[in-house]
Amino acid sequence: MELVTASEGTSVKPSEFRLWTNRREFLNTSLVAAWVALCLYVVCLANAYLDRINPSLYSLHHPRLPDPLLDFLSPYYLRSGLAPDLADQLVQFGPVFILLRPLLMREKALLVLRRQFFIIGACYLVRAVFVLITILPNPLASCKTKLSNSIFYDAFLQFIQLRTSCGDVLFSGHTIVFLISALSWSTYPFSLITTCIAWAFASLGIMVLIASTYHYTVDCVVGVMVVSLIWKLYHSTVTSHHDNSFSKLLYQLDAEHHFDIEYERCRESEYP
Repeated sequence: MELVTASEGTSVKPSEFRLWTNRREFLNTSLVAAWVALCLYVVCLANAYLDRINPSLYSLHHPRLPDPLLDFLSPYYLRSGLAPDLADQLVQFGPVFILLRPLLMREKALLVLRRQFFIIGACYLVRAVFVLITILPNPLASCKTKLSNSIFYDAFLQFIQLRTSCGDVLFSGHTIVFLISALSWSTYPFSLITTCIAWAFASLGIMVLIASTYHYTVDCVVGVMVVSLIWKLYHSTVTSHHDNSFSKLLYQLDAEHHFDIEYERCRESEYP
C-alpha cells in the first residue's frame, strides 16, 4: 500500500527512505523552529532581569534554602572529585538524544521533530513565567554572572551560550532537556534497551543537578511535572482531533492529518 498525501497527491512507498512526506512539512518545521527560538529568547530575557533584581546574588552571605536531598547528596558529590559543572557537560548530550530519535523514524522524522520543538518551546515559555513568580536564592554559592547596560544584550549573550545566568532557579531548564530526551524514546520506542538508556541518562542528569547544587530538588520535581504534562497535553490534542481553535492550530503545525489514515495501519506502526 502507498501513502497518498492530501496536499500534493504524491505517492510515497513505505519502503522508501525519506525524512519527510511533502514540502509543506519544511514550512511547518521552520515555523516551529522560529517558535523555539522566540521562547528561548523570552526565557533569556527573564533570566537577565532576574540577575538584576535577585538580592541573594549581591549579598556577602549567600543563603541556601533547606533541601534534605540536596544537603544529603552534595557532600558526597564534593568528595567524589567529579567536575563541578558535570550537569552542564551532561546536558550537552541532551540534544543528541532528542534529535537522534526523529532521524531514525524515516518519513516521520520532521513530524516528530516538530512535536519535540513545539513542546520544548512551550516548556521554556512556561519556565519564564515560573522563574519570575517566586525568586529563590541560587543553591550554587559559586555561581557568578556579568551584566552589561542592556538587558536585551545580556539575553542575547545567554541565548548564544556566551553568558551564564544565576537568577533563574524554579524550575530547572536542564530538566527540560533531560526529560524531553527520555520522553522522545519512550513515546516513540525504538527498543526497550534504548528507552532504558534514555531514562537512565535523564535520571542521572537530574540527580547530578541536585547533588552538584545546581538546582534544588523542587526545581527538578516541578520541571518533571510541567514537561510531562505539556508533552501529554500536546500528544493527546493532536491525536484526539478536538474541534476548537487551539486544536486546529496544533493540527496545522503538526500536519499529521495530511497522512492517509490507512498508512499507519498498513505499516503496523507502534507510534501514536
